[in-house]
Amino acid sequence: MLQRLCDKRRISLDIGANRGQFAYFLGRYSSDVVCFEPQPQLASYLRESLGGAASVRQCALSDTTGRGTLHIPTIDGERENDGLASLVQFDDRPAKRIDVDVRRLDDFGLSDVGFMKIDVEGMETAVLRGGMRLIERERPALLVESERRHSRAAPDSVFSLLGRIGYCGFFWLGGHWHPVSEFNVDAHQNERNLPDPHGQSHGCYINNFLFLPNERDAPALPGLARRENARVFALEPSAASVANEPQRNRASGRQSMRQADRRRRAASARR
Repeated sequence: MLQRLCDKRRISLDIGANRGQFAYFLGRYSSDVVCFEPQPQLASYLRESLGGAASVRQCALSDTTGRGTLHIPTIDGERENDGLASLVQFDDRPAKRIDVDVRRLDDFGLSDVGFMKIDVEGMETAVLRGGMRLIERERPALLVESERRHSRAAPDSVFSLLGRIGYCGFFWLGGHWHPVSEFNVDAHQNERNLPDPHGQSHGCYINNFLFLPNERDAPALPGLARRENARVFALEPSAASVANEPQRNRASGRQSMRQADRRRRAASARR
């Protein structure tokens, strides 16, 4: 899938990189990879394991800057479940807490971004807001994890936010990508179907969503030709999730893409 979504001429971002499972493969299909990981031991591991294949920014991303508390759930009071670390404390379960740097994606001045993966345990909407200038300018493909158990507004908040800037969304089910207009959180993200501690699933639980700019030709992936329903949802999200918020049409997405192309051509000419 990644070879269809990434652009070898552009960089990819791994936001919430953890141990680099995603970043390793992104490096095969991108001009460069930038990892964002706030946990010090994991950031160090990424630098050692990925070497020159990726650069690592040791910070959490949000829509604000400063310092924040990262909550890392613990198992049996000792072993850290670092894959569920978050700036949000979901419940009263035991957790290790560390102070981390918090930045906005827009503050890094990145350009030529073709793909972004976001896995930040409930902070995805804040990360998107903090990188909105980059997203509207560069128009990357986005793979975003979003779960209702982490935020009562999710994943509708992500659908509507990206829909307003000309993105269409999809989820994977039954061997095909389906438009997010068909997503039903009760049926497709029922917490009773969460994988058990051994990683065994017991039913349908979907928490990863693919978003493509409306103006981009669909890559050769199963189901992505069915874009119209995704666009309808993007342009007309549910009233409950975006009441009284302004809408943008798809022309804004096409305009942003044309502007980004002009800037890249101008930069190439200067070089």
